[in-house]
Amino acid sequence: MVAVPTVGPAFHEGRAFSAPGTGYRFAGLLVYLENVIAVGSSKPTGAPAGSAKGTKLEFIAPGENVYGPGFGPQSVDVSGTSFATPMAAGVAALILARNPNWTGSQVRQRMRDTCEHQPNGSGPDPEYGFGRLNAYKAVRP
Repeated sequence: MVAVPTVGPAFHEGRAFSAPGTGYRFAGLLVYLENVIAVGSSKPTGAPAGSAKGTKLEFIAPGENVYGPGFGPQSVDVSGTSFATPMAAGVAALILARNPNWTGSQVRQRMRDTCEHQPNGSGPDPEYGFGRLNAYKAVRP
């Protein structure tokens, strides 16, 4: 089994922004661990939502105006890296389901290679990383 953890709290160049009561003050150091993938949040348009930036950002994933189940019959509209990082972990799981013998490095590279690239080129970029995560391209043969 290969674990591909993700981290999403706001950071810039490895320094986390403090968020009282959340434990995020140490998050910036996590991006320097070899098997951690730093994920930023994107808007519905595909542009960065401003959640994270820096040289360690791998890519962005949908994390603004994400619809999910609420209490009772209604749905809720939520935002943040708390929604972008599970999407990235889910894409990693889909890649592993299709390629069960792959290593974490191979999964990471596939996620990078199949991103929708940012307007400024092919990446990496401090605001987009390698681009916006694309689950369909990532699992396609």
